[in-house]
Amino acid sequence: MMRVIVNGVPRQEPLPVVVNFAASGSLSAANMAGNVIGNVGQTGDVAVTLAPAFQGAHFTVALGVAVAKYFRLIPATGDTIALDGSTTGANKYVGIASVTKYAEIRFCAVQTGAATWEWSAVTVLGTFAQEAA
Repeated sequence: MMRVIVNGVPRQEPLPVVVNFAASGSLSAANMAGNVIGNVGQTGDVAVTLAPAFQGAHFTVALGVAVAKYFRLIPATGDTIALDGSTTGANKYVGIASVTKYAEIRFCAVQTGAATWEWSAVTVLGTFAQEAA
């Protein structure tokens, strides 16, 4: 448990879970609630398909294993990922072409309409790029 303060009120919350992808797969909505996505065991290219963006969704991708393979995050059909404030459109992945140890990127769902959400991703460390338009 970790102590956090929300609206001036201290409370205890569980520590984030680490979800490792050694191979391609899908990230569930449950794992988009502040968890950490890693790549322990990765030896080949990895493509992780995200659940649709939704209110409150956020997670960090922190890659701890260097491997000369890509690690990509693919939005759900129709979703958009804006990388560092720019997007190439719906259905375009964000990724790192050759994983470096400690590469990190953070994702947060941003409300873009009355009931619509998109992904905003901010590079912390590493050379992440968007799929070309």
